[in-house]
Amino acid sequence: MMKLPTKIYPLIKVTTFLVMVLFPLNSCKDYLDINKNPNYPTSATLETLLASVSTTTISAIGYSGYVIGSMWMQYTT
Repeated sequence: MMKLPTKIYPLIKVTTFLVMVLFPLNSCKDYLDINKNPNYPTSATLETLLASVSTTTISAIGYSGYVIGSMWMQYTT
């Protein structure tokens, strides 16, 4: 086995470190775009939001009515 000169060891360490640090930074840019859904809109108009807003409001009011009604039924029975 051939023995390397001692001056080469720091060069090997620095080169190995640079390769390990810089190699991942050189990866493709589109790899991390997995959370972008092309079928999901990024902006909405008032007409498209109306159905969602009304459904959420009715759901919140209905749940409050359900809880109050359940308490009243439990109290009366």
